[in-house]
Amino acid sequence: MGVASSVGDVEFIERIGVGIGSGRFRARISAGGPLVSLMLADAEKFDKAGLMDWARRLKRVDHPGVPGVIQIEDAHEPGFVAQRFVEGETLDGRVERRGSGLPPVDGLALILQAAAALRAAHRNDIAHGALAARSLVLEGRDGAMDAVRLVGWRPLGPGLTYERAVGRDLRALGEFLYLALAGQPSPGAEPAEPVEPGAPVVVGFSDLADAWQRGSRSGPGKAVFAALAAARRLTTVDAFVDALLPEFSRLVGDAVAEVSYELSADREFKAEVQRQRDRQRELESKLRFIRDWLRDNAPAIEVVDDRVASLEAQERSLRNLEVELAMLLDRPVRPGENLGSTARARPPEPRAQQPRSADETLVESREEEDDDAGSPHEVVEPLPPTPARAPWARTAIVAALAAAVAGGVVWWAVRPPASGPGTAPETVASASPPSAQIGSKAPDSAPISVATVAAPETLAAVPTAPPPAPITQAPVTDVRPLPPAPPGMVLVPAGDVHLGLADTAQAAVLAQCRLDTAEAGKLGETLCANLALAAESAQRVEAVGAFYMDRLEVSQLQYDRCFNQRACKTLKLTWELDEQPATGVTWEMARQYCEHQGGRLPTAMEWLRAARGDDERLYAWGDEAPRDGERHRANFGRFDKRGPGPGREDGHKYAAPVGVFAERGSSIYGIANLSDNVREWTATETADGNVVAAGGGWRDLAMDLRVTRTVAVPKDQYFNDLGFRCVADIPNR
Repeated sequence: MGVASSVGDVEFIERIGVGIGSGRFRARISAGGPLVSLMLADAEKFDKAGLMDWARRLKRVDHPGVPGVIQIEDAHEPGFVAQRFVEGETLDGRVERRGSGLPPVDGLALILQAAAALRAAHRNDIAHGALAARSLVLEGRDGAMDAVRLVGWRPLGPGLTYERAVGRDLRALGEFLYLALAGQPSPGAEPAEPVEPGAPVVVGFSDLADAWQRGSRSGPGKAVFAALAAARRLTTVDAFVDALLPEFSRLVGDAVAEVSYELSADREFKAEVQRQRDRQRELESKLRFIRDWLRDNAPAIEVVDDRVASLEAQERSLRNLEVELAMLLDRPVRPGENLGSTARARPPEPRAQQPRSADETLVESREEEDDDAGSPHEVVEPLPPTPARAPWARTAIVAALAAAVAGGVVWWAVRPPASGPGTAPETVASASPPSAQIGSKAPDSAPISVATVAAPETLAAVPTAPPPAPITQAPVTDVRPLPPAPPGMVLVPAGDVHLGLADTAQAAVLAQCRLDTAEAGKLGETLCANLALAAESAQRVEAVGAFYMDRLEVSQLQYDRCFNQRACKTLKLTWELDEQPATGVTWEMARQYCEHQGGRLPTAMEWLRAARGDDERLYAWGDEAPRDGERHRANFGRFDKRGPGPGREDGHKYAAPVGVFAERGSSIYGIANLSDNVREWTATETADGNVVAAGGGWRDLAMDLRVTRTVAVPKDQYFNDLGFRCVADIPNR
């Protein structure tokens, strides 16, 4: 019978297989409707009532593996049954495209999906009866395994009972499994055992196990088909699934273990990559600091190079002079010996070392760390050039040589001048008599000549004088030095601290305010006009005792150690680098950290004493502006249309590593970042229960870096520009 391209609302697109009567078609019901697989029935060739009953039972099968029945047409001729049309790759097409079998877990999973669809159909007395590899369609899904859909459903043909159709379905599952794992069809079907009418068909799979063995195949498939063959009497899909599930579970477990191992290794590698990237950023940041330091100190480096050459020449000259003098005295001279003198030379004054900088060098932790050799974590800043030696030193030696040659050896002890290089040295004559004079031996009764060496410019002959009278020694007082500061801390000596701003300092603050807000127009003018400096104008002096203070702000690395020791709470805010300051801390968190380190938070007066010293400086480093042309002394913010905020001009948009700009921005005691980078908690409480925070931060304007500016902060608050440092009391001596 010919079929029109459309019947009523049904549009026939193409024939796709044998149906009932006129065939099976890919069609569309109504314009714009979904694609369907449509079986067209010819009433003259098929029992229409039986077809509709079968279609209604198929519609009751609720399983994703069985395409749903969309429409049953039995009121008009020709009748039809429409199922959802499934597009995808068939099982035999997938195997052919790969040229080999599927991975065992994937192949088993596909067959178990097909088994689940058949089980749902069998429970509704629907058997497929004509399954082939092309009946198993793999429908792709994003991010998941392909879904199996069984297509080609139709009523059972004449002479095919439901029991035999179920046996065919069960046998087809085994053959699909062989195709999926072996990559080729099975060699032949094992005939089903004859059964009584109405009894289930017993299906065997020993031939598939033998075929796998004959093919010299190994791998998981051998165990899978051995399990099917061992089951022997399989009559239902449930029995088929029960025989396969243990092997499937084992394969999945092995696959999960293998994937977990590889995943663990890859995750560890990925974590190592991230650590190396973090370290790269850290090293690049530190390298930038070092380059900036070398650039900023280029003039001083050239001067030091010239001075080293000059001082080396002076050293050689002094060595030669030492040798000449030894030859004249006819006695051995050890390098550095005070020639001809019994007085002990004063030890050299300790040479001051400039504080290290985390911006130009790196962070110095209060706790010593073991770093790898060559690690850039500890870069020592060069010492400042040694001041030129006073000109009187060599002159005194020449005078001694002259006196010795003239016939008398002079004993003296020379002390460096107390008031500066231009002051004449103080000289004290020795009372010890000489053992001999050059050239001849003095008679025992001859008087002893003791010369007093005057300033080099006025050196002259001095007449013989009697031995000096015994010196009466004054009572000795306790002049023992204070104990050395703990690692990472510096001594702040006792003294007076000046509170408030002088008139000139207030004028400087207003001038800086105009510079900070120059681009803000009238808003800036209003801000500077309303700048409240009255609270900072009180002029008074208070005494503060000696104490030790952290040279640097507490870093995230130091705080993390305390957290790892379970002595501190976790930071509420964090930065990228370990060397950046620990912010995101409440007052109580800062206090607990300092107590764990054996210290405490500084009072507001101690903080101001550490920042100002004995004078009335405006900033911790002095009265100079925070910015000098293109060079900066501090990390601070800038003013935009919305108000103060982060600034990039100093090279740091946010909080910089602790110790930034330490070379140019430290206090008189070498303490870094008291005025800048982050504000700092103190131990001083206000009348309303808040706590004083001192200093400026990375978002403050330059004018707000003055040491007299403080703010009151609630104890339970925390900010990304509020950090802290600790102090320690001087132990009893």
